[in-house]
Amino acid sequence: DGSDEEFDAAMSGLTGLLRQSPVISFAAIHGACVGAGFDLAMACDFRVAAPGAVFALPAVRMGILYNPQRLAQILPMLGRAAAARLLLLGERLDRDAAAAGGIVTHVCDRPGQEAATEAALDLAAAAAALPARAQGVTKAFLMASGAPGFDAADWQARRRELLASQERREALRQARESKK
Repeated sequence: DGSDEEFDAAMSGLTGLLRQSPVISFAAIHGACVGAGFDLAMACDFRVAAPGAVFALPAVRMGILYNPQRLAQILPMLGRAAAARLLLLGERLDRDAAAAGGIVTHVCDRPGQEAATEAALDLAAAAAALPARAQGVTKAFLMASGAPGFDAADWQARRRELLASQERREALRQARESKK
């Protein structure tokens, strides 16, 4: 259906922007994270889940294959068992199974939207305190390292730029001061 393919293209555009942004992204999950919501959460760098969070990609239950372009990006992030449960059986995974399967990166102990959001905001604040340029380069490296055409020399040159940067000098100064 044309509308399904238009939706796929829109989702791929949105998730691509999240994945390629140098800004670190966080998803706070407290309930059902299904289909496009799952896809959007997986495009984020970190996923924080509260008790009661459930995850599913029920495409097989609807007689289809989920968007192959997105699956190719999501599957390397998942354990084989979690991928099979989600894609072949259309199962819903609870928070703990999702964490074991590589879907959830952090858990919070309190239930509800407020708890998940608070935990995600705490992580975001910790991330914001780190050198932004180094984070952006490292995020790009994580995405590129497994891709065809990976050029280690290019990444070594980027590392050298960071080694010589004012941001690095400031980070070293702050680290020395915090040890005093």
